[in-house]
Amino acid sequence: MNDEKKIQALTEQMDLIRMAIEAAYETSDKQTTRVDYLYAELAQHADYQRLAKEHTALMVQQFKEKRNLNV
Repeated sequence: MNDEKKIQALTEQMDLIRMAIEAAYETSDKQTTRVDYLYAELAQHADYQRLAKEHTALMVQQFKEKRNLNV
């Protein structure tokens, strides 16, 4: 699988986690704003953190490769 497809797959997985957390917020007591709730939950979600690290690493690698091609 090439980097573009990996990045897309990671983005989709991260979006699913984010949507599940947003759905949980809708059924919560809503003592905080939606954005604060979302970021607090994402910060504690181990799978999301793993996906985000892998996603970021691929994006950085892709950026470096493109930059090297333009030199």
